[in-house]
Amino acid sequence: VVACGSLGNAICWELAQDSKAAGMIDGLIVLAGFPDERFLSSSVVRTASKNIPLVISHGTWDPDYDYKPMEAFYRKLRKTAPSYPVRIVLFKTGKHGAPLRMIDWRDTLNWIDAQK
Repeated sequence: VVACGSLGNAICWELAQDSKAAGMIDGLIVLAGFPDERFLSSSVVRTASKNIPLVISHGTWDPDYDYKPMEAFYRKLRKTAPSYPVRIVLFKTGKHGAPLRMIDWRDTLNWIDAQK
């Protein structure tokens, strides 16, 4: 499982684009960052056997990255691939570091494990 925060979300999105790397990943967690539209048309999304469970977490008061693009990305992914294993966790009034500090890691990792 790979967790990426803030600008580091770029690492998670790039790993999902690399077929060799994606084949070794059991889950992605993106925290307080930005979406990557390429993910929506990637083989990870298009091919059910390659789906990588995705957890998106964001604070609604994040001054660095607004949560709304990530929420829209989540909705778009749900529409594009309704059965894709994805969940979003929003922290109302949470700022930029809230997802890293406040996410329930046990619940998150157990949810990812249950998707396989």
